[in-house]
Amino acid sequence: MDSAVLISAAVMLLIAAAEISCLFICSKFSQKRYPLTAVIPLIADDDELPDRLEYILSVTERGASPVEHILLLDMGADEKQMNYCRLFCKSCGIAEIITCDEMRKKLSEIFAFQTKT
Repeated sequence: MDSAVLISAAVMLLIAAAEISCLFICSKFSQKRYPLTAVIPLIADDDELPDRLEYILSVTERGASPVEHILLLDMGADEKQMNYCRLFCKSCGIAEIITCDEMRKKLSEIFAFQTKT
């Protein structure tokens, strides 16, 4: 082969490698990450709570979701649900049970905005 063809092929491969690295690697570093929180209400008549918690756990464990916090909002849950939620919080490090009164303070901590007291 001609040396000019080899040189041009090498330059093209080098340019393609630079484009691919910038497209896939550099773009990951320049993206801003914003906190995302899932709030799940705990209501006494909710028969689907275990299914809902299992779903959110499976989504966050496999990395398909950018959720950084799971807040279980107690809005009158019964004792059976609260026990289930306590077990859920032990198995999922990003989950926490809060009351309606604590919600404003917790969200201001997560999203770092100031609240008037």
